[in-house]
Amino acid sequence: MIQLDMSKVKKICMESNKEIRTYRRFIDVILDELEHPEALVTDKSSIWDFIGLMDGKRKKEVLDRMSNRFGFEITQFILIVDIAKKMRKSEQ
Repeated sequence: MIQLDMSKVKKICMESNKEIRTYRRFIDVILDELEHPEALVTDKSSIWDFIGLMDGKRKKEVLDRMSNRFGFEITQFILIVDIAKKMRKSEQ
């Protein structure tokens, strides 16, 4: 039998997703554009989480494509929920 020292076990906590739920319709569009409709995102998820490991040329292509589609500048460190908020605002 394996004994675990529970004082050394780290607890994993997921960041809030309250705003993600509020803007779900827009989040789904963003995730489709990022080619990751299956992704789990939280209120702290950013574009960087999806493009951070891409080479510079590919990153620029993704950011330019998203900026053109959504009608405002998308940067690699923008929060996904902030993009959703801007999308909703431009719809009103």
